Amino acid sequence: MKKIILLDIDSVLIEPLGYRKAVVAAWEYITKMMQMPFIPIRESMMEEMEANGITSEWDMLPILIASLWQRILSRTNSIVFPADGDVFSAARAFAKISALIPLPEIEIPKIHLVPNQFPAETAWEAGLFPAIPKPLGDRLLRNSRDPYLSATTRLFQQYVLGTEKFRQTYQMPADIESPSFLALYDKPIIPTPIKRELLSAQQKGKLQIAVITSRPSSPPRQSKNCPAGYAPEAEIALELLDMAELTLIGFGQLKYVGDLYHIKPDELIKPAAVHSLAAILALLIGDEKTAIDAAINWTLKKSTQPLLDWLPQQLEIHLVEDTLNGVQSLWSAGKLLRDSGREVRLFAYGLTRGNLSKQSAFAKANIPYFSDWDSLWRALNNNIEI
Repeated sequence: MKKIILLDIDSVLIEPLGYRKAVVAAWEYITKMMQMPFIPIRESMMEEMEANGITSEWDMLPILIASLWQRILSRTNSIVFPADGDVFSAARAFAKISALIPLPEIEIPKIHLVPNQFPAETAWEAGLFPAIPKPLGDRLLRNSRDPYLSATTRLFQQYVLGTEKFRQTYQMPADIESPSFLALYDKPIIPTPIKRELLSAQQKGKLQIAVITSRPSSPPRQSKNCPAGYAPEAEIALELLDMAELTLIGFGQLKYVGDLYHIKPDELIKPAAVHSLAAILALLIGDEKTAIDAAINWTLKKSTQPLLDWLPQQLEIHLVEDTLNGVQSLWSAGKLLRDSGREVRLFAYGLTRGNLSKQSAFAKANIPYFSDWDSLWRALNNNIEI
């Protein structure tokens, strides 16, 4: 039986301190433009959003800003905003009445996620920020995956990549001067002995490993060019871990191939089945680009015939995740594989690191969860017999 392990990056392999610190830095940059008193972002706010399926800081930041602005604007209508909805100009407009604004308590609204739609846009279309003018809400909460269109994402990426890498990646000027927060603050989570055992088992042919992540990444390795806008953040993490040779299916790989079909990346990223299925096929085929293309055709276009020759009759797939998005992706991919006549065994493991919100989410979904890699590793070993 072919044995596969799928690993998430953030909060599984890497403690993503750089991203969270970049959210705080971008938040402080915008609130300073508003000339507001210091309003701290509690870590619990981001943890709660993550546990509720809002796993990307690209969504967290505009949702946090929108929550603050909604709170202020629900109490006053005396601010004149630019007609084009420019986010930074809007922030400066708040400065004109900042002395009259009492320090607001931020309340993150409950967002009921919609399949194939990013959470910031879902929140806006659900009417959760009714006091924000439409042009401003459109500019703030839509296109959260596009630094060319989203001011908050563009600012955030400057902290994440550092000024020089930002300019190289996006080929546009920067608003700030900053080092890379990923390089400064990210830390490995997976213990070195466990990492070595995993890599050794792969080298011995006992299993195959792929990384599935919502992190931005370069296009598939088999691509002939790398257009502007593909930030190699997933690759930075794997280099930090000395795991750069692993098969990787990240946001950039999915977007690159999805663009060829005019498919938005939010239809491909987990919890969509395409994400996990592409990682599984990439291990079997040995080509990330071909695997994503095949996964898109299978999942969205219902064309499976070219794939069947690559699929073994028996598959055992193990997934380590910190949220349910990846689990939902794997379950959906597993159903497709079973529908093709394959015998498929699926195992999911939640890594919560003591986070109560994540523990609750996994418990409700009946997914075994673990507070650390040592306890998770014992369970995985018992199931996979490495």
